[in-house]
Amino acid sequence: MKIMYFLAHPHSIGGAAKVLMIQAYLAQQSGNEVMVIIQNDETGFHSVGLECLCEHLHLNYTSEKYVIATCPEEIDILKSVEDYDRILPLVKNFNPDVLHSVQINTTVEYIARKLQIPHIMNIYQVSKDSFKLSWEDVFPYYHCCDSNYYCEIWSKGLRIKSKCIRVAYNSEAKSIRDITDICNFINIASFSEHKQQLKILEFIRYLREKRVQVHICFVGFNDNAYGELCKKYVIDNKLEKYVDFIGEVTSIEPYLLQADLMIHISKSESYPGVLVEALANRIPVMIKAEAGIPELIKDGENGYLVSDDSVESLYTVYNKINEDVNRGRLEKVIRNGYNTYLENHTYEVIQNDLKNFYKQIINEKVIVKEPFEAVIKQCSDIKDSYSLFTIGRVWYLYNLKKTFIERNVKSCSIWGAGVNSQIAIEWAEYLELDIYGFIDIKKQGEHLGYAIFAPDDSRAISCDVIIVSIFDIEARRNIMKYLDNLGRIRNVNYVLLFNDPCLVY
Repeated sequence: MKIMYFLAHPHSIGGAAKVLMIQAYLAQQSGNEVMVIIQNDETGFHSVGLECLCEHLHLNYTSEKYVIATCPEEIDILKSVEDYDRILPLVKNFNPDVLHSVQINTTVEYIARKLQIPHIMNIYQVSKDSFKLSWEDVFPYYHCCDSNYYCEIWSKGLRIKSKCIRVAYNSEAKSIRDITDICNFINIASFSEHKQQLKILEFIRYLREKRVQVHICFVGFNDNAYGELCKKYVIDNKLEKYVDFIGEVTSIEPYLLQADLMIHISKSESYPGVLVEALANRIPVMIKAEAGIPELIKDGENGYLVSDDSVESLYTVYNKINEDVNRGRLEKVIRNGYNTYLENHTYEVIQNDLKNFYKQIINEKVIVKEPFEAVIKQCSDIKDSYSLFTIGRVWYLYNLKKTFIERNVKSCSIWGAGVNSQIAIEWAEYLELDIYGFIDIKKQGEHLGYAIFAPDDSRAISCDVIIVSIFDIEARRNIMKYLDNLGRIRNVNYVLLFNDPCLVY
């Protein structure tokens, strides 16, 4: 069998890309011929780390520019069609039996339908509200992710076939290290707001205020605005002696083996690979009970679950772990965690799961849907006067418009009289909605010829739909919470200019 793998995110080795590369490696070890395509950005750049990992795994690879989306609302359907002519020769030349991509890759799906090749997409977090819209069919029939939780959401949301294949890891850990005190923490993740490294730093400060001897090592890409915010927090709170920022590394094991505890309190996860790495290296885990994590991690048995990520609650869990150290129970928890790894995450287990999934797909005689030229043509029919941002979201707008016409949606308010308000007006124009006015917490008067209302003004809130134009992710979360409490539903009677699979509050 020949399998072609398309990566996503050119600037760093994220967990999703790493999972797909390991799956490519395991498929190759099963006797299949594989080819990995690294995604380039608009300038033709990709991280050299992606090449290094491919070479380390002895995978054939090349690179090309194409677009992906991390949630249905963010699909850039027109740009993905532009990429078709570049990607098609790559696929034809390799002549695969199966295409396998990470995130939503409509270019690859378009090619899959044209060439009648089955296509699997690996994708993880998604909001259930994404499926409040009845999307036009541009998605693969096959889906794969690392938790039953998200398998079920994607399968029901798109009526596709989904398979849970856990994260694979090859452990070389020899024995349990004797942990007599929980002093050295490790966090492994690229720095981002939803990974909550700042919250972890607040916890470190809290421990230091209680005179707890503690040190944390942050491993992961941190050269971004959120990373700089975290570094500033360390300096402002005089925590330099207790915090190390390591950055992105090719091998995580040396850092894990120096740790007494892995802490991971992400707001949004499916089933993180760093959890598997900790279990396999016999490091206890303190992890937020998100999505698929409680499917395998049982509190106090093979790890420690965090339900509330306040520093006080984190401290309670930390004390529980120290109690287990003092009572001699931690060794049992670590051993159970390692057994969880052996039962669910070894290369042998995942290789077998993957082989059976590919075999099932091939035996189904290629279930490939019809090409979606009609959708592309209708999305292409957009006025040149619209901004590039709006043109890039025309797929989302097209699906919204279809739904709004069915539901007789006529009026809207725009939340946010700021820099993105003109784009929101474009969206209202495309959706053929009458604009009642703007909603804004700080501003009053008029904006772009429309009245500004406070968020509690029933006149603006009572419109058929509210277009939220706010970019700041925390502000968006607060607005979503406010609207949800009013009984409004995302993608039904409020929509976001900026969507993200990790938008939780």
